[in-house]
Amino acid sequence: MSTSTSNSKGKAKYTCPPAVSEILQLLLSASSGEAVPARKTARPSGLFQPFDDSFSALVSAVSTGSKSVRRRLHTLVGSIIDSTLLRPEATGRDIINLCTQAVSCRFGAVCVNPAWVRLATRTLAGSGVRRCAVVGFPLGAATSSTKAFEARTAVGDGAQEIDMVLNIGALKGGDLRTVERDIASVARALRGKALLKVILETSLLTREEKIKGCVAAEEAGADFVKTSTGFAGGGATVEDVALMASVLRRPMGVKASGGVKDLAAALKMIAAGATRIGTSAGPAIIGRTERRGAK
Repeated sequence: MSTSTSNSKGKAKYTCPPAVSEILQLLLSASSGEAVPARKTARPSGLFQPFDDSFSALVSAVSTGSKSVRRRLHTLVGSIIDSTLLRPEATGRDIINLCTQAVSCRFGAVCVNPAWVRLATRTLAGSGVRRCAVVGFPLGAATSSTKAFEARTAVGDGAQEIDMVLNIGALKGGDLRTVERDIASVARALRGKALLKVILETSLLTREEKIKGCVAAEEAGADFVKTSTGFAGGGATVEDVALMASVLRRPMGVKASGGVKDLAAALKMIAAGATRIGTSAGPAIIGRTERRGAK
């Protein structure tokens, strides 16, 4: 999963995974009935309006179509899945099962609570599956210094990506300076050692607040914006993903997380602008029936 390069200052810089362009190319080819050059799918948003019945019919046709197309879609979508286990009752065995499954399914990353990063790192050694840890999770109400410490510790334990919850209360209260400083404190703590995704918790925000949250994340130096924690009710919607993708002015990722349970739902999110899918239903999305022990 190619998601970052390094600039002259050593800062991890986001790049859109080639898998996303190929997925969009397959969808465009299906909609037009002929092959579409990859150069026409370089921009990962704005190619579709994934809100109407005709698009839903297209996604259904592609996701249940020829075996070769389905197989390729399963591989491509799997490569941008963050297979996630964040429940407080998850055990070490559950984390090992998550990681083993991620290797078997060729997922892009696993996402775990900070206490499990070392175990995930050991289990995934040499596999190519990336390790992601959450910070300030799930409320976003920890102090900025606490979030920064948590992020540094997770990276020291082997995390390559950090999903932080922004200060939701500050955003809803209109204190955008605090929101941006909070994100920037974690970005500085990472110092280019890991990608930073900022969770907005979209189900709690107005449209204007979602836009302001994206702008704050961009200004503070984040690499991604992400929809949801999965702990506040609601989850990713195609409307929110499209809005978030349209707001960003520099290359950044959009992670759709919460409620993405099958291939059709994942394709809709990708068509709307998502470049990463956060889910606990990865095997179902890529057509695998195996389970990892804990739900």
